[in-house]
Amino acid sequence: MALVVKIEDGDLRLAFWQLTEDADVLVSSVFFTEDDRQEFTLLHHDKRKREFVASRAALRIGLENTAPVLYEPNGKPYLSSSAMSMSHCLPIAGALTHPSHAGFDIQFPDQKLYTIRHRFAHADELAAALKSSNELDYLTLLWSAKEAVFKVFGEQLTFASDIIIRPFKINDSRLMADVMRAGRSYTIELSAFKVCGLWVVVVQKVTE
Repeated sequence: MALVVKIEDGDLRLAFWQLTEDADVLVSSVFFTEDDRQEFTLLHHDKRKREFVASRAALRIGLENTAPVLYEPNGKPYLSSSAMSMSHCLPIAGALTHPSHAGFDIQFPDQKLYTIRHRFAHADELAAALKSSNELDYLTLLWSAKEAVFKVFGEQLTFASDIIIRPFKINDSRLMADVMRAGRSYTIELSAFKVCGLWVVVVQKVTE
């Protein structure tokens, strides 16, 4: 395994870890809190174990953060001193910390997104995807952007109607989203880039 990318942008810290070995072999190489160990022992599928270890490696080694991972009632992870987000799309996993908000997503262009596109995308977004240079990449970025935004708020958001991504080009590094939650509107600025051939979308700024 190896740290492949580390990003520090103001208060935002983000690290990506590439996992190539078996999870059980790597456990001794990654710092685990007692809660980490207990959580790991409850995992029985190899894929989930690998995702867990790679995500913890990104946090513990990549970001040099050994604080306990805490969970809100809805399952959203956080640290005692900051907001935190994790994502994985093996063999890559990542961890992000920010003082006030944290949300990002890793995704490869999956043909399944065509099948579920009407569930997560607004009609205007689907029209923009059709006009883009690569419909599947556009849908992938839409999905990742909405996942990243959802991770910031944690609940009470419907992807297709409450999170609207403004039209963009595939190679744009900056995306904008308009979000409506509990009667309040937000403008979200996101960044988009690739790591090891996978799309990554990160929430950079949240404005009410």
